[in-house]
Amino acid sequence: MLQNDREKFLKQVFGAGSFDSRHINFIARCPNPKCGSHLKGKLKFAIKLDSFFTNCWLCGEKHKSLYPVLKKYFPQHLKEYIEKFSDRKDYIFDDDEKPEEKKVELPQKYIFLPEHINSKDPDIRRAILYLKNRGLTIKDFWRYNILYCDNDPIFSKMVIFPSFDAEGNLNYFVGRKIDKNSYIKYKKCDYPTNKIIFNEYMIDFSKEIIITEGVFDAIKAGENAIPLLGSSISVNSLLFYQIVKSNSPVLMALDKDAQEKTQKIAKLLDYYNIKVKILEFEDYNDLGEMPKNHFAKIRHSARKFSQEENLLRKIQSL
Repeated sequence: MLQNDREKFLKQVFGAGSFDSRHINFIARCPNPKCGSHLKGKLKFAIKLDSFFTNCWLCGEKHKSLYPVLKKYFPQHLKEYIEKFSDRKDYIFDDDEKPEEKKVELPQKYIFLPEHINSKDPDIRRAILYLKNRGLTIKDFWRYNILYCDNDPIFSKMVIFPSFDAEGNLNYFVGRKIDKNSYIKYKKCDYPTNKIIFNEYMIDFSKEIIITEGVFDAIKAGENAIPLLGSSISVNSLLFYQIVKSNSPVLMALDKDAQEKTQKIAKLLDYYNIKVKILEFEDYNDLGEMPKNHFAKIRHSARKFSQEENLLRKIQSL
């Protein structure tokens, strides 16, 4: 049945094609508009049925999965591919974009802050006070495994928020200076953010996902909140892939000054039939400034995103 589904899907995407003599490859016209195969209608684009490896015998375009091909030439079929056939481990990058694999390692010198709540060390006490002033509780210290670095050469005087993947392995971390007057407030680890989902082990993709900008925003939002560690998302990201794969409804809760980016992300997700709601707040610039109970109160006021409303808002802003 799976083989038949693959064949049906390929015919749906590429149209007319044929199988080789051993029925291992589906041969179609190359989707690259600059390729002679595409221009002359010659069947030169081979797709392996068992793996979806692709290779054009004419222009040489090849990939280890259909993900980059669909993303570039047939985005209307990407959602079906993700849901039915894709493998998480090879979807994100085109073959020539894959960076050298790096292992995420925590700073050299850190302490596990929840275990030092009663410390008399002035720097540790300052770190604890800083977090409490940001609205975090001791329970949050434990829940988010918050660390503190004192003498590390790069992350000195920073609270550290580690992130773990679905299997509980460290996949990222971000540091925040406790000195409000510091020129550099945040420091991220050297790893591409589109390859990770922050604290994925805490996320249930069968429920509504709350998308925020930063870590403090996500903590204030509470359960099932994911920080982008920025204000953008693309089809190249693991978060996008997992949302589409799980068909997760999304609540956008980016900062007040990022509404244009919010609309862009909502439009992208809506294109792939993801239900999106947008939360707007007047009294605060971002979730990080809010008391936790305030977010719970205004969450129900989020409006449903639609392309029609998006167009109307653009017209009204002219």
